[in-house]
Amino acid sequence: MAKRLKIGRLRDQVRFEHFTETDNSLGEPERNWVEYLTCRAEVLPVRTGEGIVQGQELATSEVTIRVRTSSQSRGITSAMRAVWGGQVLDLSPPRKVAGRDRYLEFTGLNRSTSDE
Repeated sequence: MAKRLKIGRLRDQVRFEHFTETDNSLGEPERNWVEYLTCRAEVLPVRTGEGIVQGQELATSEVTIRVRTSSQSRGITSAMRAVWGGQVLDLSPPRKVAGRDRYLEFTGLNRSTSDE
């Protein structure tokens, strides 16, 4: 029997954004992140770490994001990003969880360098 996720566990608010490119009034390309969906989610910390990459200190944090399945949430892809608690998270492809396709699960990865 599949594990059920209780709706009361969706305590966090997560905004999913997609990347768009438009032309400004001068005809120059502008690249922006635009809101795709804001919804309730369960966000669970998985791990954090630090390291040195190309001479810069890099801190990473990984979280699991679970959202209820809907026509909009099924449109979330790994090309998008999530914003949660001031953190910008790169997304993994979605995984279905909790039987009957009721929930989607993503892995979110935040990378920050020492100069941010």
